[in-house]
Amino acid sequence: IKPTEVSMITIRDIIQYYAQYNLNANTRMIAIISDMIQDPINSPLKGYFLKALGTLLEHIYLADLSWLKAFMELGNYGKDIEEDLGFALEPGKSFFQNFEDFTLKRQKLDMLIVEFTSKVEEEFFSKKLTIKNSEGEEAECEAWKAIIQFFNRQTHYRGQISNILDQLHIPNDFSNMILIS
Repeated sequence: IKPTEVSMITIRDIIQYYAQYNLNANTRMIAIISDMIQDPINSPLKGYFLKALGTLLEHIYLADLSWLKAFMELGNYGKDIEEDLGFALEPGKSFFQNFEDFTLKRQKLDMLIVEFTSKVEEEFFSKKLTIKNSEGEEAECEAWKAIIQFFNRQTHYRGQISNILDQLHIPNDFSNMILIS
């Protein structure tokens, strides 16, 4: 995105930038994890609410999937996310068979996010979105606030993963928005 004037930037431009950054940052993060951690799905975490790296990656993925599904329900974007991603979650069972499975599904989800942001229309941002947390509590908010939260949440969790890698003395630099998007 290279608008000639700052005043020409729209929310749509911003979320397209975030979507591309998200794709690039996740790709770099996955490459580092893949190269440096022998069994990422079962790699234990000490001092974290979620007890394994795979559980954390799954948590991020499933929440992103849920948010994107909610966004697509606000308009006709011609996608069935659950069908496109082969979504079938069995309670109590890991969603990913292994790290390669996670990698393929994460890349596909990130591409769907990029595709969605390329199709979203400006009127989307003024729509109301009803969200439900894990306790079943509902809240209503404007779609523009929800989509900013969506991308902010991804950045938060990538920061957590960066911290985990730092603790393991694994060099990582996948979060520089200016350099990698």
